[in-house]
Amino acid sequence: METESMPKTTTLGVLLRALAIVLIALGLLTAYAWGHKPLNIDYGLGVALRVGGTALRLDETTQVDIARLDEDALEAFIPRGIVSVRVRHFDAARRLVFDTPYARITLRGDGRYRIDVDPEREEARITVFAGDARVGSDSGRVRVRANQTVRIFGGDYSSYVVESAYADPFDKWAASRDAKWVETRSVRYVSPDMTGYDCFVRIREVHEHLPVILMTGFGYDPSHSIVKARQMGLKSVLYKPFRLDQLLKELEAAVSTPEA
Repeated sequence: METESMPKTTTLGVLLRALAIVLIALGLLTAYAWGHKPLNIDYGLGVALRVGGTALRLDETTQVDIARLDEDALEAFIPRGIVSVRVRHFDAARRLVFDTPYARITLRGDGRYRIDVDPEREEARITVFAGDARVGSDSGRVRVRANQTVRIFGGDYSSYVVESAYADPFDKWAASRDAKWVETRSVRYVSPDMTGYDCFVRIREVHEHLPVILMTGFGYDPSHSIVKARQMGLKSVLYKPFRLDQLLKELEAAVSTPEA
């Protein structure tokens, strides 16, 4: 990089620019919307997938139908099987709802949860190892606190019982996967559930002229995030996959832009 072509600026200014650019280059400001986030899948006693700050782990007999997945809600129907749910970044404005044939279960905070559905016994069960949940059924609405299990019985006369929570090998497997869920320091600054456009808007609110580079892996932008960001002054977009020289070129152009 030619130092003669660099504008005169403070070291702090360069560092601030570099910080925002590096955050985005690491993928923190990706233009994924909630409904388009990549699903990280691994295998062990079952299958695990993660969307933002919520992880679902299923045993091999489980069926889950995703009814809604966007910035406002994660709603799913579980007709059978076992689902472990780990919520790391709860947002009160986003609904986490799991329907079963016998009850609707709503998760209300960060924590570790387990949902069991046994159609042969006409029974559903919600276990809260940590966190807070609500159960709605024909027999009423029940709050489930940490270390509690609520069993809901279907049939002609719906009922429920409250028991103490206990863990089995499936829960230990889920906990072992949770232990491997290591987050970078970036979550201190950018929520994993925040879209690239949302973060761009926040940055503009704090520093109107700070250079920003958005990166996306989608050719089609259904929410028109790139268009809206350009209308707010976005100058640079990188489309994955891109070459290292393209990234360096955009970084040099951003850092070389005099601060307004």
